[in-house]
Amino acid sequence: EGAPPSDGYGGGKFYFGDGDGDGGEGEEPAGFNPVAMWTRFVETRPILAKALATGVISVLADVIAQRLEGRVDGEGRMVEGWWNWRRTFAMGTWAFVALGPILHTWYHTIDRLFPWQSPMTVVKQVLVDQIFAAPVVIGIFIAGTSVLEGSVAPAKVGEHLSAVLPESLKLNYKIWPFVQFINFALVPRAYQILWVNSVSLVWTVLLSMTTHKSQK
Repeated sequence: EGAPPSDGYGGGKFYFGDGDGDGGEGEEPAGFNPVAMWTRFVETRPILAKALATGVISVLADVIAQRLEGRVDGEGRMVEGWWNWRRTFAMGTWAFVALGPILHTWYHTIDRLFPWQSPMTVVKQVLVDQIFAAPVVIGIFIAGTSVLEGSVAPAKVGEHLSAVLPESLKLNYKIWPFVQFINFALVPRAYQILWVNSVSLVWTVLLSMTTHKSQK
């Protein structure tokens, strides 16, 4: 969901599990193992890890989004000044400061509310996540980044949300329910990092483009 993340809005046990992972305690991986190193970081510093990942993904996604949106000349070549660094800074900062910690707290909460009992637990987690959390988290993301980058005055946030939030939610519901179901039901905790963030990158590109569409 993201997002950023990252929930854009990035999902289930979402950004890198819940910090209590099955990290293979007592076993030191042989040689350089970035997956094991990252998993250990998530387990020992879950909030910082999720905040960093959400911020980095949001920065990368916004640069990609701006490149896709980028202005071209009459011959189809990118013109100078296509990159709005303030917009990217706002996306990354808001994702790091707010979105990552919010998602961490939310997914700890949802795990406590719905501890595993049966496959129906996954259905309940996805429904609650998408019905209650998605609109709030996406709205916070859009409002925070728009104000921080200076494209929307604080007094106009409500009007801006009315313009872009419905379309953002439509995109969310096309992508994240399925992704979240896979994440909750099938992905081992150690690999949720790779699964969720591979989807989150594409989602945040779409969310960034949708968020800024009305500002053109």
